[in-house]
Amino acid sequence: MSVPLAAGSMPGSAAADGLFAIVPVLIGIGFVVVIGTIIYRFYAARREGLDPLAGDLQLMAAARDSQLLAPERSPEERLAEIDALLAAGTITEDEHEAARARIISTL
Repeated sequence: MSVPLAAGSMPGSAAADGLFAIVPVLIGIGFVVVIGTIIYRFYAARREGLDPLAGDLQLMAAARDSQLLAPERSPEERLAEIDALLAAGTITEDEHEAARARIISTL
């Protein structure tokens, strides 16, 4: 025996109504999370001294100019550099000898 349905109702419509109520709420929560993340990243970039709209470009330029990515200098170049520092009076004779010993020990 089947149960008569009320006018305008369909089987399973209670579940569909519940789904249609939950989906907009989930979409709204998603928007709030995305906007919150954008705001957080904006202020985090500002705190680090980056332009929030061009921070990736600033970081790429800093990496390009970094000594970490520079090719390693030869021992001859490093020895010439410390000789120039000694001649300019930037380092003392003791510092020059210590630096020379470090460079030579890497050979």
